[in-house]
Amino acid sequence: MNSSPICRFRNYQDAACWCGIISNTIGIFLYIPQIYLNYCRKCTVGFSHLTVFIRFLGLSFFFPSTLILKMQYPIVINAISNLAINYVFLYQFIKYDKSFWIYFLFIFPIVCFFLAIIFPEMCKYTQWINTATQIIGFFPYMYEIIKIRSTKGISLLYHHLNFFASMFGILMCVIGISQRVSEWMVPVGPLFWTLCVFTLTIYYDEMRFIDSSQKQLNEMEVLLESQRM
Repeated sequence: MNSSPICRFRNYQDAACWCGIISNTIGIFLYIPQIYLNYCRKCTVGFSHLTVFIRFLGLSFFFPSTLILKMQYPIVINAISNLAINYVFLYQFIKYDKSFWIYFLFIFPIVCFFLAIIFPEMCKYTQWINTATQIIGFFPYMYEIIKIRSTKGISLLYHHLNFFASMFGILMCVIGISQRVSEWMVPVGPLFWTLCVFTLTIYYDEMRFIDSSQKQLNEMEVLLESQRM
């Protein structure tokens, strides 16, 4: 496996490295549409808080594991960027929903990092926490959509980008002949997630490529008001 931070053009492992770089480059911008949608709406209605909490928990354990176990360089960058993005989501929950208790969660990744340094042998087990949270976090995310019978609370542009990022991530694992299930779950889990969201979007006749924050907010308000009646 190419664990070097530099991708060259020598062999198939370098090709895998470049697939990982492309996947992570897309991943850097992946969550910006959802963050922007929340910012424009000044709310997070229709976007599952529980999913973010669960994924934040898994990433807190996964990030130090990627360093201790010396996983592929793109996987390490993926863990760092995803953890940073989840911090932004937590801040939005605090700002828009006044959930100030979330501040206590901010120190959790730091605790996990020091635990990984003190007990490095545990990383081969804690890496599976992220795999589990990828699966578990899927259910409240989908439940939130089904509960309000709409995908207007989420960014579909995120899922379009996620589809391509996941495909390049899978190519990285295939070409690089990854033997770690935990590495495979990084692209496969989100891809399955996105395909399920696309299915619901088609079912609710809400397929779109670009999000319209004000239009989606107005439609969400009408939808929620009709459900209260």
